[in-house]
Amino acid sequence: MSAKIVSLFRKLVALLALATGVAQAQPAPAVSEAARELVGAWEISNAERDKRCPVNFSVDAAPGGFKLEFDVACDIAVLKEVVAWALGAKDVLRLIDASKVAVLELTEVESGMYEGERKGEGLYFMQTQAALKAETRSPEQIVGEWNILRELDKPLCRLTLSDAAGD
Repeated sequence: MSAKIVSLFRKLVALLALATGVAQAQPAPAVSEAARELVGAWEISNAERDKRCPVNFSVDAAPGGFKLEFDVACDIAVLKEVVAWALGAKDVLRLIDASKVAVLELTEVESGMYEGERKGEGLYFMQTQAALKAETRSPEQIVGEWNILRELDKPLCRLTLSDAAGD
């Protein structure tokens, strides 16, 4: 048989296996330190935070990458297509659908904070659920003098937050 026929035959067998639900053994992806750091509870939200999706990452093998589990409270429709996650070049977090295509790619923009954009939908952010709880501040905690810095110890401007009612 020619190489082209063999290749077509293998593709046909793979498609039939998928269609009939027969799973082929998936090699376990390599688990990097960056992958281990993603294990646990996170939240993905849109920029307005009116759509949120709690998610748990693990390093157990899944077709196309690693397993993840979305909370039933997830209200970001596009994430319902996601079946696995993987790290791409430069440790870009890729959320993958059943066709092994990235539905959303997120890049770490600061320690523990990821950002990604979907054309026509805008920005999405991801951070640990623990960080979300720690960031909640009461109005009393933010009253006072604040400096906005351009560089370390070089004030750009000073801002005063007051608890007095404004006019």
